[in-house]
Amino acid sequence: LASYGVFVQQAAGDFANARRYGQLAACIVARIPHCAEIACWVYHVRCLFIDCWSEPTPVIATNWKQAYTWAMESGQLEGAVLMWQIWNITSYFGGYPVDQVLEASSSCIEQIRVLKLNCYMTGMRDVHSSLKCMSGKKAIPWEEFQNFPLPEMRIEAMDEGDRAQFLSYGSWCRLHLAIFFFRYEIAEEMCITFVKCADKDPGYLIQASRYLYEGLMAAGRYRQTGKRKYFKLLCKARSTFKKMCEYRGLRNLHRALLLRAERMACAKKCSTQETKQAYDDAILVASNSGHIHEAGLGCELAGAYLISKGESQHVREYFNKAYDYYTLWCADAKLKHLQETRGRYISQDKIRDFSRPATNSILQNVSRFPKSAHVKYDLISAATPTVLNETNSNKPSRSPKPAEKRDEVDDVSVLTET
Repeated sequence: LASYGVFVQQAAGDFANARRYGQLAACIVARIPHCAEIACWVYHVRCLFIDCWSEPTPVIATNWKQAYTWAMESGQLEGAVLMWQIWNITSYFGGYPVDQVLEASSSCIEQIRVLKLNCYMTGMRDVHSSLKCMSGKKAIPWEEFQNFPLPEMRIEAMDEGDRAQFLSYGSWCRLHLAIFFFRYEIAEEMCITFVKCADKDPGYLIQASRYLYEGLMAAGRYRQTGKRKYFKLLCKARSTFKKMCEYRGLRNLHRALLLRAERMACAKKCSTQETKQAYDDAILVASNSGHIHEAGLGCELAGAYLISKGESQHVREYFNKAYDYYTLWCADAKLKHLQETRGRYISQDKIRDFSRPATNSILQNVSRFPKSAHVKYDLISAATPTVLNETNSNKPSRSPKPAEKRDEVDDVSVLTET
């Protein structure tokens, strides 16, 4: 039923019935005793292809955690590693604190090495390297990015599965860094490889990041070159995201709003106040839904836009907010980059007294990732706006229970054309 839901979603575009089939599959396995072997794959399919478009991040996190637990309980070690790997990447894309995801990725690599599942090692190393770059523990090798894949990587010698994973994860990780550090020429090169991979992968992570990064790259390149082809690509990406929100679910609403603001910033007919309000909408929704990294990116883009228009009234406010969001994201490399490029707009007291508090409205009550891999591995992050009730988390049940559904944002009116 879950797989049929994916088929209905991909072939007919019927996302409502796809969710219904996924929920029905979860209800069926919940009635079958000792069905961990089946239940883990039902939840895997739901998380990766169906629920990820509409459910809030805490719900998806809980379902991934439960799928991993069932896979370990039923002895499906390769499946458990696969689920853990996908969640590591999804949590990185979803704005979970970088230091926590980095620690989790280290544990995942350790488990891959112990189990000798080398087919997953290549992609996980790329994710781990990107996390180290974002956390400031490793310098970003921009020169290597421009020539990806390097000849010495010998991708021709890889089997088809390893080569596909290497190109997909490798281009995604490099594209992610290029977008956040505004290296749009490199982002354009990475987009060429990544889009080819995305054409063959219907998963949420690939499809959502494809249109977001493609749109942001196009906006940046349009500002640099003034070529209309980039503006058209931005409009196409924005239109696609709008349709995703209308038909698939609202989990990407803030990304659609961010591309809307970028399109308005590039279009000369929109007023400064209207464009500023569009950025504010995107930042607010991103922040409220727990995507603090993209809220910070929106603040940076809004501040840069106001500078380009000669407006100075709210510039400091945007860059100081960006600094706060990146602090919560634990992205030290991004904080350093922001200080170097926009330091004069950021409060010097904020930089001098920099600290990452142990408790605050977002970071309190956080379960740290363990250093070693085991069944009770906690996937709940500090970046989620609410803390889920995990009464039975220490004793996972073999009988699946559907996760509680929570609404994120229920208003798409802000997507209306300006």
